[in-house]
Amino acid sequence: MKINKDQDYYELQNNSQEKDSQTQKLEKSYFFMQGISALLPWSSVLCTLDFYSAKFPHSDVNFTFPVAFFISSVGFNYLMVYIKRHLSLNIRVVGSLFLMLIFLILIPITAEKYSGTNTGLWVCYLLLFLVGAVNTISNATIAGLSGHFSAKCRSLHSAGTGYAALITNFIRSCILAFSSEENPSTDISAIILFYGAAAFLLIFGIVLHFIFIKSEESRAKFEDQTNNDHEQNLKQQWIVFKKNSFLVLAMFICNVQTFMLYPGVLFQKPLDFTNFSWTIVIICSIFNIFDTFGKYLPFIRSLLQTKVLLNTLIFRLFFFVAFIWPVVDKNVVLLSQSWFFLIMIALFGLSNGFVISSSFVMVPEKVEGEKKEVAGFVAFNAMITGIMIGTFLALPFASL
Repeated sequence: MKINKDQDYYELQNNSQEKDSQTQKLEKSYFFMQGISALLPWSSVLCTLDFYSAKFPHSDVNFTFPVAFFISSVGFNYLMVYIKRHLSLNIRVVGSLFLMLIFLILIPITAEKYSGTNTGLWVCYLLLFLVGAVNTISNATIAGLSGHFSAKCRSLHSAGTGYAALITNFIRSCILAFSSEENPSTDISAIILFYGAAAFLLIFGIVLHFIFIKSEESRAKFEDQTNNDHEQNLKQQWIVFKKNSFLVLAMFICNVQTFMLYPGVLFQKPLDFTNFSWTIVIICSIFNIFDTFGKYLPFIRSLLQTKVLLNTLIFRLFFFVAFIWPVVDKNVVLLSQSWFFLIMIALFGLSNGFVISSSFVMVPEKVEGEKKEVAGFVAFNAMITGIMIGTFLALPFASL
C-alpha cells in the first residue's frame, strides 16, 4: 500500500514538472514570437528602402520614413494608459497584429501605384503612421505583460526583435539573389512576395497568442494586470522611474545614439563592392546579427552592472566619428574603407542590443508586485521616446 502511495506521489510530481516545463516552453515561445512581431513591420520597411527610394526619388525616405513610423509610436505609447482601460488585452494584441498586416501590405502597393507623386508619398507616410500606432499598442502591451514573467521571457522578447530583423534580411537576400531584374529595387513582384512572407509571420503570431491565452497559468497572470486609474498609474510610473533612473536613461540615450545614425547616415555610405539594394541588406544584416548577439549578453549576469552600461554608452560616442566622417570626406584614411565600416557596424549593433536588453531585464527586477508591469511600460516609454528623438536629430544629417 505504501509503495502505491509512493508511486502515486512520484507520478503526480513528474506530471507536475512536465506540465511546468511545457508551460515554460510556451511562455518563452510566446514572448520570443511577439518580439519578432514587434519589429517585423519596421524591419520589412527598412529592408526595402531601396524600393521606396526608387519610387520617390524626390524625397530622402532613408530619413523621412523613420520619422513617420516612430512619431506615432511615441504618441500612442503615452496614450496606453487610456487605451489599456478601454481595450482588452486580446484586442490590443490580436487587433493590432491584424491591422499591421493590412497596412503593411498596402504600403508597397501604394508606392507602386502612385510612384513619383506627392500623393503617393503622403499616403505612404499615413500608412507608416498607422503601422507605428498599432505596433506600439501591441508591443507596449507585451512589454508590460512580460514584467509578470521570468527574466528569461523578457530577454527572449528582446531577442525576438533581433531575429525579426534577421528573418526579414534573409528573406530579402533570397529574393534579391533570385531576381532577374537588372534593377531589383523596382521589382514589385519581389516586393509583394517579401511582404507576403512578413504577413505570414504576423498571422503565426496571432495564432500563437490564442494558444497562449488558453493556458491556466497565463490567464492567471493576465488577471494580475493593473487596472489603476490614470493618476495612480502616473504615480507608479514615477516611483518606478526613481528606482530605475539610470537604467531608464541608459535605454533612452542608447536609442537616441542608434537612430541618429541608423538607418539614415549608414545608408549614405556606399559599399564599394555592390549596388544600393545589396548595400542595405548587408548593412541591416550585420547590424541585426550583432544586435541579436548583444541581446543574449544579459544572460551573463556579471555583465548586468550600471558601470558596464555606462562605459558602453560612452564608447558608443565614437561611432559618430566612425560613421559621419567618411560620409563627409570619402578619402579619409581607414574610416572610408568598407571592411572597417562593416566592423564598426558590427560593434554598433552589439552594443545596442546589450544596453537595450540589459535595461529591459533589470528594470522590473528592482520593483515588486503590480509595479512590474508598470516597469515594463516605463522601459518601453524610454526606448520609443529615444527612437523618436534620434530620428528627428538625424534629419540634419540628410544634407551631408
